[in-house]
Amino acid sequence: MTPSEWRPLGAIPGKQLAPARVEAHYALQVLAAAATASIEARPDDSHQASDWQPERESLVTQLLGSHRMGLRLRDLTLQWIEEDMFVESEFALPGRSLDEAMAWARSALGASEALVRPSYDLPDHALAHGEMFSLGLDAALTELALWYDDAHALLTRFAEDSGRGAPVRCWPHHFDMACLLPESEQRSISLGMSPGDAHVAEPYLYVTPWPRPKTIDPLPTLPPGASWHTESWFGALLPASALATTREASAQATRAEEFLTQATAACRNLLRG
Repeated sequence: MTPSEWRPLGAIPGKQLAPARVEAHYALQVLAAAATASIEARPDDSHQASDWQPERESLVTQLLGSHRMGLRLRDLTLQWIEEDMFVESEFALPGRSLDEAMAWARSALGASEALVRPSYDLPDHALAHGEMFSLGLDAALTELALWYDDAHALLTRFAEDSGRGAPVRCWPHHFDMACLLPESEQRSISLGMSPGDAHVAEPYLYVTPWPRPKTIDPLPTLPPGASWHTESWFGALLPASALATTREASAQATRAEEFLTQATAACRNLLRG
């Protein structure tokens, strides 16, 4: 991507996005449930993964027959979309419960049975206990949407440049956007963006090798602000607080690209042992 395609991040500090991130994560489960009811299951659960549509600022399911279901992040609105074009109906989540959202999705699908939320281990939240979505058009949701938009453009370029990258998609388990770069039949490298989680309380870019290298001492040097994460999962990460020290778009884009480039090379060397 070019710096002109990058939209500056950091209007809201990354660690302040957690409430918006958790509500959006729960909202994404409606899309995952619709996909589960409509698409033949795949071993890697990729049928539940969503695509990003920049023009809509929305995460959308893969085709569910002749339609897709979308989630517009900036105001947490579900959409029922005819292929990639006409929005037939919308359902604003603020003031509604997760059960109501699932009922709307079932009606849109014309499903005969109630939709079932995937049994992912999401952060505990009042939404899981029948409470209502509370965020509407919100600055934190707008900032969150910017993270997905920039990450999608950046990761897509890396996947295309590799010539072998898998599609860039958002996964409902961890709410991360990622692509896989196969290194061989047994080895791969994942590049992605997480909006934050139980381990890192702010959005971050990451690069992870698979399988976990047996020898990681000494670890390769990473760009300033980046670090190696070794607890629960292994990989390199660049947090929002290091990426968005400046609000200049070109500087952020350059920093993000340099991190992914250098961290990918480091992970490749670790896999080679």
